[in-house]
Amino acid sequence: MEAAFTHMRILRPEEVAATLRLSKPRIYQLAKEGKIASIRIGKSIRFQWEDVQVFIRAQRRETRET
Repeated sequence: MEAAFTHMRILRPEEVAATLRLSKPRIYQLAKEGKIASIRIGKSIRFQWEDVQVFIRAQRRETRET
């Protein structure tokens, strides 16, 4: 069971904010709205790197051919 967690990358809100170039309060807002999946550990909030990637892909806009 322990091996399942060896590849999990956990990020703090400030790391996600820096990665996405957003403010830390905006990251908290996105988590509260359920737009980025988050993990609550006590009073702390953390994010899995894979969930941040899912959020990024969801924001992608495809170009339309005219």
